[in-house]
Amino acid sequence: MPPIFLFIARQRVVLDVAVNLAALLIYAVGLIAPLTPSEGLPSLMDIVVFVGIPVALLFWCIRASRSRLIALIVGLQIATVLFFSASLLQMQLHV
Repeated sequence: MPPIFLFIARQRVVLDVAVNLAALLIYAVGLIAPLTPSEGLPSLMDIVVFVGIPVALLFWCIRASRSRLIALIVGLQIATVLFFSASLLQMQLHV
């Protein structure tokens, strides 16, 4: 491969990792206060911002990845974020 293609491939990997990290940091910020049971029931806007945006970014990472293994790992991240968020909401609703 010519060096320019290696540079472009490296940039793509860095972008994928940065987007994945940003998604998980947004979710982590949501876990600090708005999504936790001690703060009460979160509003729909809190759920969209702190769960919806990270899930959308992770879906973008799946679409952008060329490897099926990476897509599987990011898919597991999405499942984990959704499951943990659902369990927090269930805990807050006392169902």
